[in-house]
Amino acid sequence: MKRGPVRLLALALVPLLLSVPASAAFSDVAEDAWYAQAASYVQLKGFMTGDGDGRFDPQGTMTRGMLAVVLHRLAGAPHSTAGLEFDDIQAGDWFADAVLWCAETGVVTGVDAHRFSPHDPVTREQLALMLWRLAGWPESGPTAIFWDGAQISEWSRLGVDWAVQAGVVTGKDNGCFDPQGYATRAEAAQMLARYDRWRLAQAG
Repeated sequence: MKRGPVRLLALALVPLLLSVPASAAFSDVAEDAWYAQAASYVQLKGFMTGDGDGRFDPQGTMTRGMLAVVLHRLAGAPHSTAGLEFDDIQAGDWFADAVLWCAETGVVTGVDAHRFSPHDPVTREQLALMLWRLAGWPESGPTAIFWDGAQISEWSRLGVDWAVQAGVVTGKDNGCFDPQGYATRAEAAQMLARYDRWRLAQAG
């Protein structure tokens, strides 16, 4: 198994994240919160923003529309030549350009041929899968086994395997992965910050 290199990579990401100063911009993010460094990182990089009133809303749910925008920003906000193909996306929607790019590239697909469901929440396994696709569908081996590993959907398993091995996502304190649990904005910020550090390490 490849646990040695994976563990080293995950540990290497820790000081990189800790090197980012905790942001005082969000009134609802305590300096000692486990997600404070990640919230600062994604804010400083322009990947995620607050609600406009100085709050980050760390326990708020990450929606498919929000995540499409964030992934689009992570990719450098490239232009999409795709036309509107979802009945629930309008040209003036704040997430429309990002959704079109995500659908065009296959990073985030619709829930069916005609709906994107931008306001639906994103699960932890869906987020891992989308980051894997954004990374270019890299190969990986089986992950360490979580006690709820049998609950990980087969369609997301390759993404979860990669995300765990790359140090992008970890299990929860009780040793579970909670694949169908909705990803909070705090959890998303942590995963996105780790993903960006992984991406930069690969490029460097």
